[in-house]
Amino acid sequence: MTDSIEKLEKQIRQTRLIGAVLFVALIVAACESRTISVVEAQKFVLRDSSGKVRTEIAMDHDYPVIRLFDKNGKLMTLLGAGQLWVSGEKGNATLLGDILQIQDGTLGTTLGFNLLGGEGGRLWLSGKDGTIVIDSDTPVMELSDTDGFRADLGRNALVTPKTGANETTSAAALVLSNKKGQILWRTP
Repeated sequence: MTDSIEKLEKQIRQTRLIGAVLFVALIVAACESRTISVVEAQKFVLRDSSGKVRTEIAMDHDYPVIRLFDKNGKLMTLLGAGQLWVSGEKGNATLLGDILQIQDGTLGTTLGFNLLGGEGGRLWLSGKDGTIVIDSDTPVMELSDTDGFRADLGRNALVTPKTGANETTSAAALVLSNKKGQILWRTP
């Protein structure tokens, strides 16, 4: 685990360095040319000596991104507005705002951790058939499957369908819901 964190930190440092170098290179190129004061494009592509794309600066769903590829063309790092995604030999790690998500491509599982406003937190584990979420801010533990059925153990905010009344359960509550979010069973 420590080796993975060290690799991730090294890749983050490399990403920052490459991004800074590209930014400075674009500024220098724009400043050295007396006829060009603005460089505009929808995409910038940097290729290695064999012609393979190694870096790409582009717009992705209205957000600017920098993509870094390995020598085989595999996306290794993506740096964008509020997003940092890094890939390694054993999986992927995504830093998105205050979310850390680690994916294992061979097992199809995802482990994630999210700090909520610096006070609470969320831990989740997802696999091909379902998800387990532990939310310390609420507090609740949620189990869900790919069909949409859920079991929530802990504090839940519920709305009575007939009256529209709001109710918050205690941390000792267990609520089972169907894929439409309708309560199948609960206690207390």
